[in-house]
Amino acid sequence: LCDTDMLRYDSECSAAELCRGRLARRPGKSCSGVSQVCHGPGAPHQALSPPLSISGEQTLQLAAMGWVHSLNERVGDSKVGRYFQVKERRSTFTTELRAGLVTFLTTSYVLAVNSGILSDTGGTCTDADCTGPKAGQPGCRFANDPGFNACVQDVRRSIIAATAATSLMACFLMGAVANLPLAVAPGMGINAYFAYTVVGFYGTGMITYQEALAAVFIEGWIFILISISGVRGRMVSLIPKSIMLATAGGIGLFLAFLGLQNSEGVGLVTYNSATLVTLGGCPLENRVYQYSIADTSADAICKISPDTGLMTPNLGPPSSSFMCKVWM
Repeated sequence: LCDTDMLRYDSECSAAELCRGRLARRPGKSCSGVSQVCHGPGAPHQALSPPLSISGEQTLQLAAMGWVHSLNERVGDSKVGRYFQVKERRSTFTTELRAGLVTFLTTSYVLAVNSGILSDTGGTCTDADCTGPKAGQPGCRFANDPGFNACVQDVRRSIIAATAATSLMACFLMGAVANLPLAVAPGMGINAYFAYTVVGFYGTGMITYQEALAAVFIEGWIFILISISGVRGRMVSLIPKSIMLATAGGIGLFLAFLGLQNSEGVGLVTYNSATLVTLGGCPLENRVYQYSIADTSADAICKISPDTGLMTPNLGPPSSSFMCKVWM
């Protein structure tokens, strides 16, 4: 009958204090156990027996609930609340704040993972950025060159800033224009395809980093056009629901796989030449790392040492993936 969270449980308070908020709209209604009865704002009141005993901590909790409820009501009735249809959607301002915080914590990993994946392409860095002993030689990027590595770190920092900026703009447009409580950020499936299949590790793929970005730019405009024309909606409606659910589950498994790897996660799994993946936890002395080789010709990989006369492999720096020779 009464909004007890709006009451102040104090046997000495006046009827006007008890009858504030929503209770003032219910003249003549009483709250069982409260020490006074309201008959309207400022109206005479009488005591009930027995009075309710409330501790100081409970009083503070009830006061806080009343403050939160009052804040939610004010925001819900404001122009901002009406625009975002907070009450129509059966939500509150504080609920939206908690949901926004949870969404941010859920998607913030994209800043680190996206930059880590895309920086493996080398970005705009080339052999011309090398400053080490092999500077000026083809493939010096694979010799753990300090100049090239510094360039890659600059690219990674730039990608972090670009990821944050694009996510900010996309989320703002989704909320302010589309009026939907959805977070928008770079996808974690297409970036791996972009980095390791199209461009390749340190630019060893099919096309250059710049050409791949140009293709992404054109693809973005095509996506905008089909979205505005409604073609995208019709295409989505043709996809079976089972495929849509399986796609979401597959993306989740892919992200979990990234988190379990040694390079971007906890190191629970690692590479295996037969099964492609196996349990990690291999001791350092038993790890056999993979190498990225730009020139796969026999003359480039194996060279005869002028000092010893023995054939030595000409390999680049080891990658973060490895096999455990005990399990091979």
